[in-house]
Amino acid sequence: PTGLLNMASSIFLFSASSIFLGVLLLSITDGHLSLEQLAFEEVSAFCTLGWSTGITEELSEMGRIILISSMFIGRIGTVTLAFALTSSKKASTKYSYPKASVQVGSAMKPVKPYSEEGSKKAQVASMFNAIAKRYDLLNRTLSLGIDVIWRNITVKAVGKHQPIDLLDVATGTGDLAIALSHIPNSHIDGIDIAQGMLAVAQVKIEKKHLDDRITLSHGDGESLPYKDASYDAVTVAFGVRNFENLMPGLKEMRRVLRPDGQIAILEFSQPERFPIKQIYHVYFNVILPVIGRLVSKDNAAYTYLPESVDAFPYGQTFLDKLQEAGFRDLHHRPLTFGIATLYTAKK
Repeated sequence: PTGLLNMASSIFLFSASSIFLGVLLLSITDGHLSLEQLAFEEVSAFCTLGWSTGITEELSEMGRIILISSMFIGRIGTVTLAFALTSSKKASTKYSYPKASVQVGSAMKPVKPYSEEGSKKAQVASMFNAIAKRYDLLNRTLSLGIDVIWRNITVKAVGKHQPIDLLDVATGTGDLAIALSHIPNSHIDGIDIAQGMLAVAQVKIEKKHLDDRITLSHGDGESLPYKDASYDAVTVAFGVRNFENLMPGLKEMRRVLRPDGQIAILEFSQPERFPIKQIYHVYFNVILPVIGRLVSKDNAAYTYLPESVDAFPYGQTFLDKLQEAGFRDLHHRPLTFGIATLYTAKK
C-alpha cells in the first residue's frame, strides 16, 4: 500500500508539472497556438520522452511506470486544458470589448449573471442571495486569502485621512465594513442590494460586538438613500463591476461625499505581463468557475465573475471614468501583479 501511495503521489506531481509546462507552451504564444499545433507538440514530446524513458535501464520498473504515466496524463491534461481555454474564449467573445471603447451604462449590453433579458440589478441580487452562505468560504479559498490583504491595504489608504463617517457601498457580507471599524472613532454605514448577504454580515457584526459602529441597510448603490455631503469617505470592494449603470453609481457616491472626501474602490483588474497574465487567465477562466460551481451550487455565479471582469474597464480607463464623474486627485495602485487594483480619488 505504501509503495502504491508513493507511486500515485509521484504520478500526480509529475503530471501537474507536465500540465504546467504545457500551459507555458500556450503562454509563450499568448494563446495563439492552435490546438492542432499543441497536440502535435504534446504527442511528439510524449512519444520521444516515453520511448527514451522506457529503454533506460538505470530506472526501476516502477520509475518507468511513474514517468510514462505522468507524461501521458500530463499531455492529455494540457490538450484538454487548451480545449477548455479555447472554448472559454469563444463563449465569452460576446462580452469582450476593446478596453478603449468600454461604455458601461450606454447602448452596449452589460454582462449579466443569468440571462440577457431582464435587469442586471435584479439578477445580481438574486445571484448573491443564492451564494450568500458560502460566499466567505469561497472567497478565502479561491483567493488563497489574498483578498484579506487587499482589504487591509484599502483600510490603510482610507484610514490615513482619519475619516469619522464612512459609507461602504455593496458591502456584501461586511468584510470591508468590519475592517474599516479599525479606524479610530469611525462609524460605518453599509448598503447592499442582496438581503442574503446582509443577513450574513449582520451575524458577523454582532459576533464582533460592532453593531453600535456598523449599520446595515438594504438599498441600491446607484440611488443611495443618504443626504448630500454626509460622509468623509466612501468605499467599495468588488462591487462597482456589478453596477448596471456605472456612471450614475459613481456620481451618487460623489454626491454623498463631503468636500475633499475620499473614495476608495477595490476591484478586480487584469495582469498584463508574462507569465502572470497566462497563469491568471487559466485560473480565473477555467479552474475558478469549476470550483465555484461545485461549492456554491450556482452554475452562473462563478462564470459571471470572469466575464464581468473581462468587460470592466480597469487602470487608466477606469480613472477616466472617475474623472468624468467629477472626481479629482486620481490614483490607482495595482495589487498582486495587477490581479486587483485600488483606485482612490477626492471630491
